[in-house]
Amino acid sequence: RVWREASGLHVLGEDLAAADVRLHLAEVKGPVMDRLRTAGFVERFGPERFHLSTHLALEHIEGQSATPDPAPSPQAAG
Repeated sequence: RVWREASGLHVLGEDLAAADVRLHLAEVKGPVMDRLRTAGFVERFGPERFHLSTHLALEHIEGQSATPDPAPSPQAAG
């Protein structure tokens, strides 16, 4: 069931990648992040595309951040 719920995001990510657009997600926490991890979305598209805040996401995308912020860990997400 989790795979079906996240499969739309997989398709969206692949369609955007085909159009040379990179999908980044910000402020995804708690049960939503847990489901994305379980569905393999985080591993498939890379943890560097998940950001703790919109501000950090924009810094990363604009190249202002030397290193990407870590995706929320399951322990910190709750």
